[in-house]
Amino acid sequence: MSNWQNCLRESSNAPLQPVVGMGVTGGAGSDCYPYTVVEVLSPKDIVIQSDSYRRTDKNGMSESQEYEITPNPNGGKTRITLRNNGRWVMRGQDKHRSGYSLGFRRAYQDPHF
Repeated sequence: MSNWQNCLRESSNAPLQPVVGMGVTGGAGSDCYPYTVVEVLSPKDIVIQSDSYRRTDKNGMSESQEYEITPNPNGGKTRITLRNNGRWVMRGQDKHRSGYSLGFRRAYQDPHF
């Protein structure tokens, strides 16, 4: 299984309660992007902010990737909500669209595209 296939893995079977400072990973296609929870509006409605990340390995165009991830106080903010199917999705989007996972930060750029 490729690294990108694990980008949005669930960290546990029980849903996590969001808290400010918690890591979040968002998926877009086969890429993954790190975020931080910056505001909890309710247990099912939060605001996340894009983190800064940079690749630190020397593996070139490969699936084996390592990143340094740091909070970015100037990063873009996104409001996400927990849907009845158990997925965190951008507010206003269909519940089957690209989602987010709480509890960890991951960055990954698919080298095949």
